[in-house]
Amino acid sequence: MQSDRLLGDGDPAPVRVLRPAGASEFFLTADHAGRAIPQRLGALGLPERELERHIAWDIGIAGVTERLAQALDATAVLQAYSRLVIDCNRQPGWASSIPEISEVTAIPGNEGIAPAEREARHREIFLPYHQRIAELLDGRRAAGRRTVLIAMHSFTPVFKGERGRIDVGMLYNRDARLADIMLDLLRAEGDLAVGDNAPYAITDASDYTVPVHGEARDLPHVEIEIRQDPPGPRVSPASCRSPTRNCADSPSPAPRERVASKASRVRVFKRPYPHPPIASRWALPLPHLPPPFPPPQAGEGRVEAGAGLVIPKS
Repeated sequence: MQSDRLLGDGDPAPVRVLRPAGASEFFLTADHAGRAIPQRLGALGLPERELERHIAWDIGIAGVTERLAQALDATAVLQAYSRLVIDCNRQPGWASSIPEISEVTAIPGNEGIAPAEREARHREIFLPYHQRIAELLDGRRAAGRRTVLIAMHSFTPVFKGERGRIDVGMLYNRDARLADIMLDLLRAEGDLAVGDNAPYAITDASDYTVPVHGEARDLPHVEIEIRQDPPGPRVSPASCRSPTRNCADSPSPAPRERVASKASRVRVFKRPYPHPPIASRWALPLPHLPPPFPPPQAGEGRVEAGAGLVIPKS
């Protein structure tokens, strides 16, 4: 292996594509589907128990994405490496791109790394993933195919000791049209606590995939955040609001299972989708977006990988 190479022969490819010729208009991405770490980096100085936690990946989202791709005959692009190596939903150069601390856990293998090491992670993991997404989207556009971008994520039910009460969230930035449709459908289920831009919100300062591949291309899009809970008896949102009932004391079934099992219902999205250019809708030009594949550089951003959007536990 060349000294400047990060990935060796025994390391997995950074990108996995499912159904590249899928017939569906839906196009799925999973920025945090895997938790692999290049052999050259060891375990980033962490014990295995930390690498199994939500700080390392979006637990369960690979399986949900695979099931949706199969049910919808949709193309899906999944990223194989841990977000602790490099976060593929962060602009390279941000502090949160290669975090030195995630939630409350220090990441020794990310402390004080050289620019060449940062560049290697960007070049061999971040770039292949986003370039593959761009190539597939370019091909669909050249073929005259309509594309609806769905960014798949999952989140931990407990973050920094605080337990949330949301089962699934629909996230967006400037364009809430598809998110609004999803919110209506999920709320109609009656027993899901559905977040509107919660538990996180997409911004130009905290996200990459939706701003670059969705907004910049003017594609209908939404980011789906599914809570990662182990199976168990269901507690309804109404019960959670009862002064005598505490959601934190009662597990609920993994919402990812319900979302995947109801995948066929997304056909409702085929209703007419008003799609004027985003800029004309707000009568304002889109703010400057970073180029899709910039070189690493010093920049501002959150230090913690868990802050801003993303997280996991199955």
